[in-house]
Amino acid sequence: VAEPALHVLTVFPGLTRPAHARRYGPDNSREARRMPPEKLAELIYRAVQRRQKVLIPGWRNRLVALLGSLLPGLVEPVMRRSLYERLT
Repeated sequence: VAEPALHVLTVFPGLTRPAHARRYGPDNSREARRMPPEKLAELIYRAVQRRQKVLIPGWRNRLVALLGSLLPGLVEPVMRRSLYERLT
């Protein structure tokens, strides 16, 4: 049986480091600890080559995804509050 020509990869990238943070942010800033977009692109490329179905790059993102699937009632309010604080 031949592999289908179409392949879909779902990526949950988490927070990435914007270019302006690299140029102007201090090395110890929160943004400096985020994944550089070039690294994310490399991981996506490799995942496509391997025909992965899902990519969750970074151990923190994988941990949050695991906790969210095991304890959604606990993780969802924490994530909602965290995102709200970052966006306001």
